[in-house]
Amino acid sequence: MKNLLKVLTTVILLMIGSNCQKGEWDPIEPPSYSEQDVAIQPRGTADEVFQILLANFRAEIQALIADGILSGENGNGILNRLDNIEKKFLKGQKEVAVNMLNALINHLEGLKNGGVISQEVYEGLLEHVQNIIDSMEYDCSGPVYLIALNGLVTNLPPSGEVTLPPEIFIFSNTNECAELSIAELPDGPVAPTLELNCTKVGDVIVRVWATVPGGNQDYADTHIIVQDNFNACNGGSDECAPIAITYSGLSVVPNTTGEVTISADEFNAGSIDACNTGNLSFSVRRVGDNSDPGSSITFYVNDAGTVPLEFWVSDGAHSSMAVTNVFVADILPPI
Repeated sequence: MKNLLKVLTTVILLMIGSNCQKGEWDPIEPPSYSEQDVAIQPRGTADEVFQILLANFRAEIQALIADGILSGENGNGILNRLDNIEKKFLKGQKEVAVNMLNALINHLEGLKNGGVISQEVYEGLLEHVQNIIDSMEYDCSGPVYLIALNGLVTNLPPSGEVTLPPEIFIFSNTNECAELSIAELPDGPVAPTLELNCTKVGDVIVRVWATVPGGNQDYADTHIIVQDNFNACNGGSDECAPIAITYSGLSVVPNTTGEVTISADEFNAGSIDACNTGNLSFSVRRVGDNSDPGSSITFYVNDAGTVPLEFWVSDGAHSSMAVTNVFVADILPPI
């Protein structure tokens, strides 16, 4: 973060804040948050990763042939290509194998353009090929380490439902090949995304997993504060609005003049342009301040301690808001 905006701790936590509503600026009381831990479970080798990904790709092609989605001629042609790619890889001719995989991408694109396979099937096969290439270009057999953000906050949109990807919770992921997934603790299923609704308002503890083929894994336990600042749960609608997502557990330090000014953009933690306007803007104000939110906020040494803050997102037609807490540190020596 810039401008003295810091994550209080790099252990795993999260709180998300977002909401969707037409221009309302009523102050909201802030929530609280809690912490969790990280664990690491490395396994696997580079050859194992390649073989697993190749086996998965073969199985997909065979399933498409069996289902009649891919003709035997075209499907067997792809399988023969995979056999040759495997031979080159096992002989240590990695660069040749990568070139052959890139040629396979062109072949798949030709099948799509020729109407042999659909766009959906093409994208699925392309993902298989790209995963294999990534496993060869990056050290997918190495350990993976996750560092989650200290916290995020979100507010439910008018529909009362929001879907969040696990990526928004992660500050750092050391393995380029890792696939992220997420589960609600203590016993929720592991899934590609986190589904939130009115039954989840409050503190939701989650576990974010990073997994690479071969078994290398790491996970970060964290949480998300789900807010309903505009009463979406008392009568939702299909109205479109942005999703505000802001950090929690941030710290600012006043400079030698006893103050520090932070841009509202600095509080944005990946807010979602749900209406696809391409026109998100951000503003902030203190909880209890009845003036319109501004493009920045100034903290003073006299603010030392926790300051509740409203983070607003607008797409030009609708507004969304999440409440977070900012810790103002007083480290200036006494005069």
